[in-house]
Amino acid sequence: PTYTYIYNTTVAYNNNDGNGANQTRRGGGFYGRENSITVIVNSTFYGNSGGHGAGISMYGASGKTSKLDVINSTISANNAFNNGGGLEVANAFATVNVYNSILSGNSATLNNDLHGTAKFYNSIYTSKVYNADGNESSGFIFDYATMLGTLANNGGQTETCQLLGGTSNPAFTEGMTSTELEILGTNYVPVIGPDIIGKDQIGSPRAGKKALGAV
Repeated sequence: PTYTYIYNTTVAYNNNDGNGANQTRRGGGFYGRENSITVIVNSTFYGNSGGHGAGISMYGASGKTSKLDVINSTISANNAFNNGGGLEVANAFATVNVYNSILSGNSATLNNDLHGTAKFYNSIYTSKVYNADGNESSGFIFDYATMLGTLANNGGQTETCQLLGGTSNPAFTEGMTSTELEILGTNYVPVIGPDIIGKDQIGSPRAGKKALGAV
């Protein structure tokens, strides 16, 4: 297997469409193939373009599965010429779990934000909010146009997308606590320690907050 760890990173404005000639290419921002294991934490995928899975694409094969876990991250404003503007899970041999993250505001000819199957925990997918059990929470609507800023300098070493709208924005209130995140981090090898998972992408502590996304 290959192992990829992406922490506190912005992946933005990449284009793999070959000037329109190769619109079947996968993964404008990141592409995980067979036998790959990837963990993405406190990261932003923004404004990438490609054929399939413009933000992120995952592909596996029989006996050569792939896995991606996305934690405390924001995937928005990516555009695919075919399917899965934000995220493509190409087949059943690729597994994707999303924790405390935002996947919204992406565009594609088919399935703007997600093409394929992924599991969401304490996360936002399109306009819906998912709870700790991976089920949709009623009574919440996320509008990326008014609740998520564009890529900008919000402090820290990388440009990010800031949450907007105050308490009317469920992304401020429906995420995981810092304690829950630190427990989640112990499930990985190597462990994702509090110095990473307990902060956001610009280095602000998550303690006392339940905000989801990269910032």
